[in-house]
Amino acid sequence: MRSLLLYINKLYLLIGIVLFMILMAIWHLPYVPYNLLVIFTFLAFSAVIFKSIYLKEHQFTNKRLALTVFFYSLIFVVLYMALSLFYTGNTFIFSEVDARLYEELSYSIKDLTHEEALSHLSSYEEFGYDDWGAPLTMSLMLNILPYKEFVNFLYIILNTISTCMLFAIGKNIMDNRHSYIGALVYGISSYTIFYMGSFLKETMLMFLVITSIYFLYKYRTNKKFRFIILGLAVSLLIIFFRPVITITIWISYFTYYLFVEKRKSVRLIMGVFGVISFIIALNWINDSILKYRIGRENLYSDFSLFDKLVFVLGGLIGPFPRLILAGSELVDKPLYGSGLLFKMMLFFCFWKGFFYSIRKKIFDALPIFIFVLVECIELIVILDSLELRKSLPHVPFFILASFWYIHQVEKKKDGKSIRRTKYWIGASAVLVFIIVLGWNTLTR
Repeated sequence: MRSLLLYINKLYLLIGIVLFMILMAIWHLPYVPYNLLVIFTFLAFSAVIFKSIYLKEHQFTNKRLALTVFFYSLIFVVLYMALSLFYTGNTFIFSEVDARLYEELSYSIKDLTHEEALSHLSSYEEFGYDDWGAPLTMSLMLNILPYKEFVNFLYIILNTISTCMLFAIGKNIMDNRHSYIGALVYGISSYTIFYMGSFLKETMLMFLVITSIYFLYKYRTNKKFRFIILGLAVSLLIIFFRPVITITIWISYFTYYLFVEKRKSVRLIMGVFGVISFIIALNWINDSILKYRIGRENLYSDFSLFDKLVFVLGGLIGPFPRLILAGSELVDKPLYGSGLLFKMMLFFCFWKGFFYSIRKKIFDALPIFIFVLVECIELIVILDSLELRKSLPHVPFFILASFWYIHQVEKKKDGKSIRRTKYWIGASAVLVFIIVLGWNTLTR
């Protein structure tokens, strides 16, 4: 059964085309090369997903997935970088401020000892330990070949591995078809392309996040405790990229042992660990939120009730995409907008799937749902849910969990259930169309 997958992709293609046509009619398509690449990325993504839906069962393999993601990414990363070079004279893909800082720091420490590098990074008052991971890792890459483009190439490899791990995670909770396409959607989305082409830390961060969850589900298959140790060890490395994600992963691990693990002795040990971690997490999150809110105190007072409701909606179904570059300033957001549009198209499947999992007591995917839910709540609390860089860690799992629910509906082979689900997906797509059109009009 693949009717829901086809239906969602057709809706995505239809709504995307209509939105692009309306926005182009309003703004007469300024920045022609930029916007043509945005539209081409949208169409190419939809075509690859459409073709993948029709693959035969034996074709859903790691090799096919890796080759598809690698070569698709290579082509579009080169196109994105060429576009950036055309407009700005550099290949930072319109994210020069942060990317240039990472580049300068990476080059400055690449020939230093580990202790000297840490001392150098700590001398930057505005550069906390939660940003050390990126320049430290980049400097290692630059020691192999001292070119930014080489780092971008390694990012493509890291993203390919991340996508294959997502496929492996998915196969623990659903069939090969839905696992494959769910992983592929993330692996070739416009936002993954953007971050692979830039000089930012998100591709490395996502590799660590996905690896942490991968080891959790690797343990589920092999029941070897070393995979839990490995997963927790990898999650600790995320402290040097974004500490709150480490806590979110621990909560996901705790959820697994609470609802999925069957062995009582392991549940008891990890239950104690989970309670201790949860207490630490609450204190850590509370301190982080207080520091964040103090730093944005004036902004909080400026936000109206409507603004705060937008942040809530953005946390639940967003971030909202910008689809066309129409203003006077060259920005990066439209380059990754089409991928976010597809993610928004799945919001009904995700939230319905979460409640379905609880109601039916099907807990295999619950750690993934909880990971997404906790991060969404964190972002809503600090009113930062509209920023892709903050939301990205949960995006692949939002997609995977949505496909899990689609799989649950389709495997029943119940025409009535499928028709009812199509109705709700269609209704939610209309809401997405209205929100995205309004958002693009307001944020021109």
